[in-house]
Amino acid sequence: MQTPSWYRSLPHMALCLLVFSIPFPYIASSIAVILLIVTWVIQLNYKSTLKNIVKRKALWVWMVFFILHVVSFFYSDNKAQSSFDIQSKISIFILPIIIGAGMKLGRKETEQVFLSFALGITAISLYSFGQATIAWAKDPDLSHFFYHPLVKGLNANAVYQSWYSILSISLLIFYPWKSTFIKPKRFLRLGIIILQVVFFICLSSRTLILLFFLLLIPIYLRSAINKISKPHLILITMYASILTAIVVFTDNPIRNRYESVATTDLSLSFKDDYTEVIESDFSNLTLRVFLWRMGFENISEHNLWLTGAGNGDAQDLQNERMADYGLRNMRTPGRFGYSPYHNANLHNMFLQSLLMIGIGGLLCMLLITLSPFLHIRKTNYTPVFLIFHVASFFFLMQEAALQTQAGIIYYTTFSMIFWNKVYEKYINKLLPK
Repeated sequence: MQTPSWYRSLPHMALCLLVFSIPFPYIASSIAVILLIVTWVIQLNYKSTLKNIVKRKALWVWMVFFILHVVSFFYSDNKAQSSFDIQSKISIFILPIIIGAGMKLGRKETEQVFLSFALGITAISLYSFGQATIAWAKDPDLSHFFYHPLVKGLNANAVYQSWYSILSISLLIFYPWKSTFIKPKRFLRLGIIILQVVFFICLSSRTLILLFFLLLIPIYLRSAINKISKPHLILITMYASILTAIVVFTDNPIRNRYESVATTDLSLSFKDDYTEVIESDFSNLTLRVFLWRMGFENISEHNLWLTGAGNGDAQDLQNERMADYGLRNMRTPGRFGYSPYHNANLHNMFLQSLLMIGIGGLLCMLLITLSPFLHIRKTNYTPVFLIFHVASFFFLMQEAALQTQAGIIYYTTFSMIFWNKVYEKYINKLLPK
């Protein structure tokens, strides 16, 4: 008896639901991951999946990265924290099996997945601007439309939503839509692009906004200069120029964030005594440098280069070191609880991996983030994946993104879609014409 097509499509539908749910509160993507696992398991494609895993060596690095965390459980003193960390990262092991090796993503299926993600970002954009408008009506302060207040109530903060949005914008602009945004729906795509670009800019992620203007816009102009009409090109140039002028020449939270970096005094990150320092004294930059310093000092002092502290003990080591420097409420809670930096990650995934699981973890992170650049041209979607991987590399330099579900699900899912497409094109080349 032939299997119904809708039954065979269940994992694909679950994947569409998963990418749609990424910008929503974490419970949505957690449910979607469970549905993806269940629908994939009942397909019983284990033999072909195992065959693909053996052949697709790029997936091994992800699995080794996860296994190193599991191994570190045995030399971590804080078993409870180690177990929690392993559970939170299980998708790093499972999604390469299911998406990277266990699914077939043809052109139609890929377009539906990418459309689902773009629609998810569109929904969050509309929701966020709606909530900001309601807040502004009660309190006429434009800050409701910028940075973290714009996405208040969502688990993923503004910088993570920016990370998602730059990929969605890239897909809307560069992906060769065959069945979705065709005439007369092209104007709908333009409207969604404008909405998402405004949302992206308002999210105020300094690094990603720079990448938008220094990478995405030049790629677009290079690819489109001979394909679009002059009026269309002039309109786009005017839109980008107006947007840039507003950010650069008006007093707004985005410009203020860049100015704060230019005037930052990094000496705060290298003090010998923090007993008189309060949390509000730190800026985003000085806090990051301070946390990196604490991490390097722990690695050097405890000789953690080979094995790391263990994924269960890294937080405890950081807490102790910050307490030794006099940062208040690190060991015991004060009137308002522990310090906001209690159990803080290092805000750098490469350094975080080195501290937790040693040089093996750092090498895995470097392979995970850099090896795609050797294969981007092997897909049919070079601009999309180039922007995704460049943005992700710089994002992981400033955020320990694989320490939170906001980063684990997003980065692993789209990395596996990328590797699926790389190996799919390689296999198609081997097939007889």
